[in-house]
Amino acid sequence: MEPLFSVILPVFNSEKTVETDDENTENIISYVTGINCYAATAIDEMIAVKNHFGIEELLSKYDVSQDIKECLCKLPELFGSAQMLQEAKKMPLNKRSLKALERLEAVYEAVKVYGEEDYITFDLGIVSKYNYYTGIIFRAYTFGSGEPIVKGGRYDKLLSHFGRKLPAV
Repeated sequence: MEPLFSVILPVFNSEKTVETDDENTENIISYVTGINCYAATAIDEMIAVKNHFGIEELLSKYDVSQDIKECLCKLPELFGSAQMLQEAKKMPLNKRSLKALERLEAVYEAVKVYGEEDYITFDLGIVSKYNYYTGIIFRAYTFGSGEPIVKGGRYDKLLSHFGRKLPAV
């Protein structure tokens, strides 16, 4: 049976929020750059629409390391086949981001076992407006539709706000 969808998966922004010591969450871009949450949200939005130049312009107003600027500006371009994951590994990433790339490679290897690797696409610039995702975010499409028919992701801490500590996808 031929699959009817391809899945787009993120990496650098796969953990969009960070837990701080007081158990509040903070936007990951704000956390790693030190910029305010409004500018970080604007960068999130620019990544989502693949606005490389907007990201570059906004970051130029802040004292952000060149490595972080390079990674954030490159995100909108990082989508495609599994070979793109190798390109992403050449960037100056932290251990957390490298581990996320390795998880995506493992997902790809599992998909290959079923012979469905032609139907998976990776997009490291997927940004969700919801800050509760703590891992992979995915979207599934069917032929002839430009909108996802399935959207979701991993959230390990969301249900604890409702009295139940239970990770979920």
